[in-house]
Amino acid sequence: MMKLGTKILLVVGLLSITLFAIGYSVYFYFNSNIYVLFGVGIFLFLLLTAYLIHKVIAPLNQTIEQLKNSNLYEDDVVFAASKTKEINDLNQELNEFSTLNKEQYLYQRQYSENLSHELLTPLAVIRTKTELILQNPELRESDLINLDGILQTVGRLSKVNQALILLSKINNNQFIDEEEVNLKELINDSLENFEDQIRKKQITVRVDLSEASAIRSNLNLLHILIGNLVKNAVFHNIENGSITITLKENALIIRNTGLKSQIDTDDFFQRFVSLKKSKDSIGLGLAIVKQICLFLEYEITYQTEDDIHEIRVKFA
Repeated sequence: MMKLGTKILLVVGLLSITLFAIGYSVYFYFNSNIYVLFGVGIFLFLLLTAYLIHKVIAPLNQTIEQLKNSNLYEDDVVFAASKTKEINDLNQELNEFSTLNKEQYLYQRQYSENLSHELLTPLAVIRTKTELILQNPELRESDLINLDGILQTVGRLSKVNQALILLSKINNNQFIDEEEVNLKELINDSLENFEDQIRKKQITVRVDLSEASAIRSNLNLLHILIGNLVKNAVFHNIENGSITITLKENALIIRNTGLKSQIDTDDFFQRFVSLKKSKDSIGLGLAIVKQICLFLEYEITYQTEDDIHEIRVKFA
């Protein structure tokens, strides 16, 4: 097995000898002009050099293409052996990395799925038993308050668990179906879901869906994406605030009033980060939005100025 540097040296040496022989033969037999001969020699040298170097690094190009077209988390990727030592060593390391990476990925996937599933049963048991205790007419007011706090905590844990399951499914590429999705209908449905909260806070909602159109995407993910963005604009709003939703130039723009943000824009979509403390917030809604945008290859940005917050999603 030959090293890449050695191969290149041999190629250059072989080319030099070949061109010298060709040049000498042409000059000797045809008595050509030395400058013409020099030009022809340079052209042939460059042409042959490019060809031979291409042949030398062709296995490397094959490895690169295989990396581009393969999913190292799920596919059984096997990189072919090469006659060039460095490329062969690289392919062997990639084979070991691919195998180890897939094993770790499958283990973590199974672990997260099992953990989330196992949490569902005890949470349901706690909720059921707490609700049964609440039906006891002999309970004191302090007991009722404590039990109500337990139910709220269990409800919060259930929401966190469901959100983590969703994040795991997104990371595991379990949403692959695509269909024509009407964005206008999804936005209107999401606003209807939070109609009570909007009325309670007396929030003014302005909607401009004049450029609404259907896009091809995953319906479930888009429903969650838009629902979480609308929920964020409602729950982190202020009394007598406003929400403006616009579909413009293949982008969804949501502006809402709210408290002045103390969060850096780079951390806005991180898990368990929220604009303000809220018993209804589990701190995962915007993290889920970010993961959905990454999965669907949408561009999402956040900016704020004083009490105005804007999230923009540009569809692919």
